[in-house]
Amino acid sequence: MMNSAPDVHRELESLLEAAGDVVVRFNSSADILYASKRTCQLIAATSDLYGIPFVTLLLDADHQSFIQALKNTLTQLQPQRVEVRIKTGSAPLWIELQLSIYQSRHNAQELLAVGRDI
Repeated sequence: MMNSAPDVHRELESLLEAAGDVVVRFNSSADILYASKRTCQLIAATSDLYGIPFVTLLLDADHQSFIQALKNTLTQLQPQRVEVRIKTGSAPLWIELQLSIYQSRHNAQELLAVGRDI
């Protein structure tokens, strides 16, 4: 028996929730397309994160290193790692992000950032 699309979507969301402390999908401009529930809880999000620039979740001092890792991922088509501080509900938290590029079902370049508390 084949899974319906909603079942596959739920399964994928469950896998993303388990992948790391921070799991975010974004477009090549780093605008958020998806943020896991754990991510939203960690940063104490008060509204939907869809469409906002990912760098707004980071300390200003870490914007440049994230942007460079993003550029490297897009040009080299290889995963990149970067250590950044993400704003949380209490204090900034150091995380190591792994950025990976993939083709969306609409043939657009998208990125997946999976992060862990360091």
